[in-house]
Amino acid sequence: NLDVVSVHPYNWRFSPEFNGNIERLKKLKQLCEQYGKPNIDIWATETGFPTASNNPNIRVPGNDTGVLGQAEWMVRTFIMNYVEKTMDKMFIYTMHDGVDRSNSEARFGITVGCENQYEPYAAKPALVAVSNASRLLDKAEFKEKIEVGNREELAYLFKREGKEDMIALWSTKEKAQLALDLGVSEITVCDMYGNESKRYSENGVYEFVLDGQQTYLTGNFKNFKKADSGLSYDTGLVYNAVPGDTYDFE
Repeated sequence: NLDVVSVHPYNWRFSPEFNGNIERLKKLKQLCEQYGKPNIDIWATETGFPTASNNPNIRVPGNDTGVLGQAEWMVRTFIMNYVEKTMDKMFIYTMHDGVDRSNSEARFGITVGCENQYEPYAAKPALVAVSNASRLLDKAEFKEKIEVGNREELAYLFKREGKEDMIALWSTKEKAQLALDLGVSEITVCDMYGNESKRYSENGVYEFVLDGQQTYLTGNFKNFKKADSGLSYDTGLVYNAVPGDTYDFE
């Protein structure tokens, strides 16, 4: 008898949207159906991303993800598999780092290792980000997705039992704009780590500048559709200012 199929879907060479894991897991489900096990659980008994790089922001294919990339990619993996129902359980590898900082195998932890004499077992961003995503997805049922271009901007709508609706959105580009018509005058915006703020709109349309980090929206949404953006930005435009300085923007 076969009770559970265990897989280790590692792939940190490319982001979760492009690393092929979702497609491979769907083929595995088809294989289980072919052999008379259409409802068997599929568990990822190990999965994760290493952070051996000294650059915390690095997300370049072929390199380690870095601590911020680890957080972004782990949560995006979590949400996408939740939506696609490709895995029934996911076990993160691993809780804390090993000793050798240059060895990728020793840097999969979502906390630092015991060798850090000042902050042993302190959380990496991934621990906080995964905990926040788990909190927001509690009793959530996926309803609808907005996908722009070749997975350039992604937004997922969830209905939650006894709670407000929730939308998870991000971009696979360094920076991207997305406007959503939500049909309500007030929403709550939550960042990857759980920090919340209120946003207001007279026409129910909200503008977002997205990157690889997840943004979450909660509210009693009446609409869920892409809107025309009235926002423009210049990624190379930087203003240095101190209190009292004035700038005119057109």
